[in-house]
Amino acid sequence: GRRNVQMSQMSTSELDEYAAMCGLRIDKIEKGISLRLEAYPLRAPSDDKEALLGYLEAFIRPIPFKLFQLDTIRVKNQRQNTGYKRRSDNWTIDGPGISFIMGSMALVWASEKGCTETQLLAVKDSETMHEILIRLYQSFGFKVLREVGDDNASVPDRLVWGAVGTLMAMNIPSFMQVWTPKLKKLMKTAALRAGPDSDSRDGKIVSGTGSSLVALTREMGANDKLLARLAGLECVELPCIAFASGEDANKLPSALTEHDIVVVTSPQAANVFLSGCEKAGLGPGDVTIASVGAGTSKPLEAKGFKPVFEPSDSTAETLAKELSDQWGTRVLYPSSSLAETKLETGLSERGFTVTRL
Repeated sequence: GRRNVQMSQMSTSELDEYAAMCGLRIDKIEKGISLRLEAYPLRAPSDDKEALLGYLEAFIRPIPFKLFQLDTIRVKNQRQNTGYKRRSDNWTIDGPGISFIMGSMALVWASEKGCTETQLLAVKDSETMHEILIRLYQSFGFKVLREVGDDNASVPDRLVWGAVGTLMAMNIPSFMQVWTPKLKKLMKTAALRAGPDSDSRDGKIVSGTGSSLVALTREMGANDKLLARLAGLECVELPCIAFASGEDANKLPSALTEHDIVVVTSPQAANVFLSGCEKAGLGPGDVTIASVGAGTSKPLEAKGFKPVFEPSDSTAETLAKELSDQWGTRVLYPSSSLAETKLETGLSERGFTVTRL
């Protein structure tokens, strides 16, 4: 037979606790179908409105039925004088910030009111900031609905949203399914960072019951296979590495067509390569690729890019020794800025011309 299991979703109390771990207090103001959330430093006096870090305003639209409109999300850029500090703008290091906490609280509130869909407008103030906003919201599960511009066709949307930008939507139950377990991990990680004797409210955060925690140190989201193999142990993701674009990233698309073969030495490099191909309008068959091994080839092959060569041993040194010149001698090597020089040195000594980006 079957039994139905109802999945629990994150609660306001959990989000309040996580906010406190991050040094925040979230005040909630409800007025019928409208909601306003205000973020303050945890220890700021309740009557100190000057300490406001950010706010969220939202409401339930009756048409379409019970659509939750995230109308305004604003966060101050300068936090250093407010008592709330982050070590990095990369949320995989410090955990999601004020926008995530307020947004999640708002979605819990909307879910309890019976809403299943939410929308927001990523306002287009500048191209760079607009792209950042879209990527941020997509990382939380929002999908692009349509562009809201200055044209006549966008007039109805501009009347609703009061600005131009990208209209995005998300299914609230899907967000809860993905982010409820992530929130629990984030809370464990915050407690682990704080230590068993730290004081985040005015009492202590208890980071366990005496059992051991296993810290997984790859970037957030890259530990799934290891988590599955460690089933039964209490694990938290504690990223000790993050990836960012290197100074040569914008040179990659044009460089792809100027070399005989591209050497790819890691799954992360494979993703960067694929992104470069997309920007250059190149597809499978347009670029000749050598891969360091099966793990690196997997994301390439998933997009239809079949490497013509893999070495007998998955190391850069072996690849440099075994790569044939039958595909040409002009090699493009997109690499990490921290990678060693064995590959380019080994190939150069054999007569190849290597461009490392």
